[in-house]
Amino acid sequence: MDERDRPSTSDIKARIDKARQKGSGADNDEANAKAAGLRVGIELLAGVAFGVVVGVFLDRWLGTAPWLLIVFMLLGMGAGIRNVIRAAQEENRKARDQD
Repeated sequence: MDERDRPSTSDIKARIDKARQKGSGADNDEANAKAAGLRVGIELLAGVAFGVVVGVFLDRWLGTAPWLLIVFMLLGMGAGIRNVIRAAQEENRKARDQD
């Protein structure tokens, strides 16, 4: 590629600015909403899964099946719901700060 075929610096900057403006519209808001929803689901599932794993491990170790599984699954659900509430509050705070 010789010197004549290369784009100028101002041309590159204009392309970057155009791409940034294009990405900051409604599509970006929709992507953020999807990401927030996915985060909520994963956090809820992770809390329950962690509680189940700990409960099963302790039940096998202590021979208390299924009581610790039930207890830790409920604790995991509570932790997951707590994380969902925190995430929702954080999203509300971000939305309020943007306005």
